Amino acid sequence: MKDKKVSCTVCHDSESKKKRNHYGEALRKELGGTKVEDNEKIKKALKVIESGDCKTGKWKERLEAGKAPCEDKAEDREPESYISRQLHRDLK
Repeated sequence: MKDKKVSCTVCHDSESKKKRNHYGEALRKELGGTKVEDNEKIKKALKVIESGDCKTGKWKERLEAGKAPCEDKAEDREPESYISRQLHRDLK
């Protein structure tokens, strides 16, 4: 994707920037936050997570093919914690 335009949907859900896909969550965790501006730290984090995957395929392969790394919608994911699952259940 070197010559391709990158959009917010690489890391975020297509419907809301407040929600992240699996790739975006992995990157946020590796960076340790959301407002990281250190280019070297970002490059290292991208390298660390590039071998990851989700139900839509391997992230590195999808990026090299010019596709978004993950087409997951945040609301389709199972919440990680017990409290999140209960809140998620109550919202449905």
